[in-house]
Amino acid sequence: MDTDPVLLAGQGGSGLGQRPVPRTQVRLGLRLAGSGLLIATGAIHLDLYLTGYRSIPTIGWLFLFQVIAAFVLGAAVLASAARLAAAAGAVFSLATLGGYLLSLWIGLFGFKEVRTTAGIAAGVVEVAAFAALAGLAAMPAERGRVGGRLLARLWSGVVGASIAAVSVVALAVLGASVAAATGGPAPTAPGALKAVRIGVARCTGSPRIPPPGRHATGRAPPTGRR
Repeated sequence: MDTDPVLLAGQGGSGLGQRPVPRTQVRLGLRLAGSGLLIATGAIHLDLYLTGYRSIPTIGWLFLFQVIAAFVLGAAVLASAARLAAAAGAVFSLATLGGYLLSLWIGLFGFKEVRTTAGIAAGVVEVAAFAALAGLAAMPAERGRVGGRLLARLWSGVVGASIAAVSVVALAVLGASVAAATGGPAPTAPGALKAVRIGVARCTGSPRIPPPGRHATGRAPPTGRR
């Protein structure tokens, strides 16, 4: 069993005992969380792809690739305890977030993203997926000698602090970028004028149907007689 010994005070001054702390449960929890978060971000991008992003040149194909990769990596992390799958999922989540931030800042392949609820949700999910999967990939695989355990704990502490710092910075950058981004198109208020393109002409407002026997100018139609 993959455990870490923890020293506990004995009862009645009888000495020190050892209680195994199951590290396997922590690893399993991170696997389930990381896999679920990857699948969640894939589902968000699939919904965006089906509701309009597939019609955007290049971006549509990138969204489709992101959906497939997210589902494949999520299944791989869930089915396997390999560090490589967890590390690949962590890098993928951070890369997806980076692409979203670039599309907010300067645009990507001629497309500039706007602030949307789905984009914000996907960004937060990707940060959480990175934290869970990076932590899973950094966990020591086995228990070794006492000296090795001490070094492993020190290394785990350093790596854990680094993952936490990267996650906090990523959330801060995401929040600042979203706050500075342009929001989506605002809904038109009732009665307001709205530009509509009809054929090659551009009209403003809603068309009015003239009453019978009248043109749109308000004059009676010609009868052929003067």
